[in-house]
Amino acid sequence: MLLTEVSLVCRVDPDAVWRIWVDVSNWNRWDDSVIWSRLDSPFETGSKGRLKPKGGPECEFELTTVEPNRRFVDVTKLPLASIWFIHNLEPVDGGTRVTHRIEFRGLLGWHFAKLIGRGMKTGLPAAVRALVGAAEGEGVTHA
Repeated sequence: MLLTEVSLVCRVDPDAVWRIWVDVSNWNRWDDSVIWSRLDSPFETGSKGRLKPKGGPECEFELTTVEPNRRFVDVTKLPLASIWFIHNLEPVDGGTRVTHRIEFRGLLGWHFAKLIGRGMKTGLPAAVRALVGAAEGEGVTHA
């Protein structure tokens, strides 16, 4: 079940955004909904980490897909459900399209989407704008 998706185009190469994404301990610098986060091993498929969202309990996530400078997916398991955070980079004329998508899956996915989804849906546009701003401030811009 798709909850929300936000895409923005920035004037940097994909690697500028990728460097920010793989810096898991600093996700809270661009995503206001994250108090802290950490990854327990290298940023690769199968790695696990933990994070503390604002207003929610500490939780574990797993990187289920990692394609450097292209996409990654992290999944948080819930009772009879899971939240899929899908992050994509697409080169476009003059920069990169950055897309963040949130999906709830599983038998009780609809329930958790209703229970906690509103805040996630509301906060996602600001997080993507902050990510793009950070990438444009630190990355190599296109002429």
